[in-house]
Formats: sequence, structure tokens, C-alpha cells
Amino acid sequence: MKTFPILYPPGQRRPTNAPSSIPMVLVERHVDQAQRNHFASLEVIAQRGGVCPAELVAILEDREYRPVAFVDAMRQLSALATAFEAGEQHARMEAAEMEGLVI
Repeated sequence: MKTFPILYPPGQRRPTNAPSSIPMVLVERHVDQAQRNHFASLEVIAQRGGVCPAELVAILEDREYRPVAFVDAMRQLSALATAFEAGEQHARMEAAEMEGLVI
């Protein structure tokens, strides 16, 4: 699975259990906002090392970037990733049911 990198502030260690990346498919849904916020394609942003958690939350919420406390950005990012994963799991279950794999 292709992923999009998350940058952590210089001198700030990545918190335990914090992701170093998220699925690219999650970010691709917000390509226009990423372009508006960073004046670059997702591929270019990823090649540069990604964005910090607060910038990533802004992209995923389709809004302009504004400074957010690191702890708050991590909390929001975790909630967005969890919601995405729950939706993906639900979609897989529905597809399996449609194929008759789950009774």
C-alpha cells in the first residue's frame, strides 16, 4: 500500500504509537486542498518528506492551515485515521457479504 509521510517537528521525537505515514488513498481524496495549502502535488509533497501533523489535519479537513498545538493535531489525526480505517473495514465486510463469503 502506498503511503504519505508525516513529518515531526525538529527536536520532537515521534510519540509512541504515532504513525510515520498514512495511507495515500486517504490523502488523495483531498488533493485539491493539499495543492492550495502547499502549492505542490501530493507526489512532490511526499518526496519532500510529507507534512507535519497539523498541516496534514488541515488537508484532511479541507481547510487552510492554521497553527494547532502538537497534541491537538495528533489527537485529530488519530481520530481521522481511526474513522478512515473503520470505514475501510466496513466496506470490506459489505463486499464480502455481497460475494457470499460472510453469512
